Amino acid sequence: MYEIWKDGAVIATVDRLQFVKMQRDGTIINCSERDAHGICVNDAFYHLPWLPPLFGTADVEIKEFNGVAALAEIAKELGVLADG
Repeated sequence: MYEIWKDGAVIATVDRLQFVKMQRDGTIINCSERDAHGICVNDAFYHLPWLPPLFGTADVEIKEFNGVAALAEIAKELGVLADG
C-alpha cells in the first residue's frame, strides 16, 4: 500500500499507484510506471519529483508500507484497549 503525502500531510492511501503522463496535446492518460510523469489520486493529478515534469500539478511524495502489518498493529491496539 502507499501513502500519498503533500505539504507534510497524508492526502490519500491507495493499494496501487495509477501512473499518468501528459500527451503533446495536453491530455493526461494512464501509462506504465516507466513512461509516467506523475500519478492520479482521487481524480486529481500529481507530479512525482523524480519524474519528467507534469505541468500544472503539485509535487507529492509516496511512501510504501505493509498494509497487513498496519492492520495487525491496529487490531493488537484495539485488543489491548478492549481488555484494559
